[in-house]
Amino acid sequence: MYCGTLAGVVFSSFVNGFEPGKEMAFQVSFETVLISAVVALALMPYVFKKLVIMPNSPLIVRLGFFVQNGIFWQVIMESIRKLP
Repeated sequence: MYCGTLAGVVFSSFVNGFEPGKEMAFQVSFETVLISAVVALALMPYVFKKLVIMPNSPLIVRLGFFVQNGIFWQVIMESIRKLP
């Protein structure tokens, strides 16, 4: 599930770099992956706490939830920041 979150965070950096009218080039650097790995690791406790996933659901469904949380990591970090 960590890999799904990591994939979502990496994909999020690609989407944030997209600008209309420019050629799309998917370039992932080592720094992007390293920072994404740290962000995904920081998200995992919060995501596991907040997600209610049925254990008998298919793996692709569970993985999809974690990828989704990785893509919207900025929103989750803002939620974590607002915790008392």
